[in-house]
Amino acid sequence: MRVLDRLRTVDTPEGRDRLARYLASLPFPHFEGVPDKPRLLVRIDADGKRSIGRFVKGKFRLVTKA
Repeated sequence: MRVLDRLRTVDTPEGRDRLARYLASLPFPHFEGVPDKPRLLVRIDADGKRSIGRFVKGKFRLVTKA
């Protein structure tokens, strides 16, 4: 697939699926946003453990209250 073809499908179900597969292929930990909490992230470890926190000076820090 050419670059231009990929760009045309970015905001389509095909493009979103391609992005999701790519992100899932990256090494752990993975990070997701927390709905309604724009400054917080969920860290997902290889074993499936999920932790809520934020980055402070480049390091992920757990939060005790969301």
